[in-house]
Amino acid sequence: MNIDKLISENKSSFNTEKPSEGHIQRFEQKLQKHHSIKKKQKMYLLRTSIAAAMVLLLLIPLVTTNYSQAEQTNAEFANVKMYYQSELDKEIQQLEPILNTYDENTRATIEEEIEKIQSGTDIINGMENIPNEVLIASTAKVYINSIESVRRLHHSLNVTE
Repeated sequence: MNIDKLISENKSSFNTEKPSEGHIQRFEQKLQKHHSIKKKQKMYLLRTSIAAAMVLLLLIPLVTTNYSQAEQTNAEFANVKMYYQSELDKEIQQLEPILNTYDENTRATIEEEIEKIQSGTDIINGMENIPNEVLIASTAKVYINSIESVRRLHHSLNVTE
């Protein structure tokens, strides 16, 4: 039944008749119960909000620490790669005077070998998904192997001169 219709049809009895015995006490109890439930809901919401804020405050240092550690590791990786690349470049530059003593075909063959050694360091570019410590150690090992290969080439060219 529509409450608006019920009220409009019985409007005259609402204005003249007194409520039944105990109506006011029952109404106040219901009202008090309703306010009590609302108050509990508000307290629950307040406690939940405080707990959520505390969790966020505790997580912020963890997130920023992990971010700064990642930045530090990325910088460390870049420094390791740059250092070993410059060492490799120095070793290759030391071969230049020796290469000039060979004929064009031999020099082209030696330069191809040097390019193969240098391209061996390209494997590092596909290693982004491994842990940073392993990436740094692997990068160092790849470059050390390349530097040793250039040194062996240098030694063998010095011996054959």
